[in-house]
Amino acid sequence: MPSPVKREIRVMMSADIESYSDRNDAEQDAAQHSFVRILRSAARRTKLNPDEWDIQWAGDGKFSVLPAGTSVSLLTETFIQEFDLAIATHNARPRPTPWTRLRFRLSLHEGPVREGPTGMPGRHTVEVNRLLNADAARTALKVCRGSGLVVIVSERVFNDYLTDGYGQLSPTEFRPVRVKVKRNDYVAYLYVPGCELHEIPELDVFDPAVVDDETPSDAGQVGAVVPVPPSSPAPHAQERQNGPTQHIVYGSQHRFKNSNYQEVHNGNINVGDIDLSRRRGSRD
Repeated sequence: MPSPVKREIRVMMSADIESYSDRNDAEQDAAQHSFVRILRSAARRTKLNPDEWDIQWAGDGKFSVLPAGTSVSLLTETFIQEFDLAIATHNARPRPTPWTRLRFRLSLHEGPVREGPTGMPGRHTVEVNRLLNADAARTALKVCRGSGLVVIVSERVFNDYLTDGYGQLSPTEFRPVRVKVKRNDYVAYLYVPGCELHEIPELDVFDPAVVDDETPSDAGQVGAVVPVPPSSPAPHAQERQNGPTQHIVYGSQHRFKNSNYQEVHNGNINVGDIDLSRRRGSRD
């Protein structure tokens, strides 16, 4: 009988430079040096030692497994802010070429991992890297042009560490998104410092509550609604003015427009003299 595999709960973090391949050789070299400097500056201010991390570099990115016992809250409460500040400091001090402005995506997850011959195998290490490359994260960074960082955290990190009310970051600053990569399907949460993600229509397509007509649901039915996790706090009601029509959006599933009620619904619903028979995920 084989001996059980020893696994430890570890914090995992991946980061990637935006548009790295668009740079020439000299600019890529400069970007790599700046990346290391920015990372070490943020880690030092967070009282973390990168020399103790298990790091896999990939030119424009890195995958890190932090030492056992490292608190996720230390990263969500301090490292993210320090990393964002170090990026802003770099971008605020232009230098002659090959210096370039840098922007990053960063993903964060926690789970049991084990050592392997060439790294750390397992679904948790896969997840943190899938989140890093999520289209939702790329879209957020593209739209929030004034920001230098987009953070995407796993559902586990969000539910266990960001909804307890003790931290500086409010859960309402995060926007839930669905991440579908190959056979993997996750719910994750986006955060961009200084950018109101709930006001970005380009992210609507990644809403976990959006009907998917192509992918079977957990029940094996096509076109089912993927529910938002119950623990996900709905954003505060926000009013948006779009031309002559006033919209009031509550959370991500209910919307009022000119007194017409719209809801993600699998059955029949009537409001006044309006028949919304089997309308799913209707949009304005």
